[in-house]
Amino acid sequence: FTFMASVGEVDAILPLVDETNFAMTYQRGRKLSSSISWALGFGKKLVVYKQLAEVFNIQEDNATYW
Repeated sequence: FTFMASVGEVDAILPLVDETNFAMTYQRGRKLSSSISWALGFGKKLVVYKQLAEVFNIQEDNATYW
């Protein structure tokens, strides 16, 4: 519960991904970033790697991510 309260208090979420292994890990669906799910669920903005936004079909609209 404490973690969820902390997520609720932040202005934006920065998912950390490994660029060196991005294609093998994320683009082929082997791994999902839970921080993206948390951000979307709590309606938080994302500071996100453009390729990761594309995997999750997140559009750049300044309301969802920068």
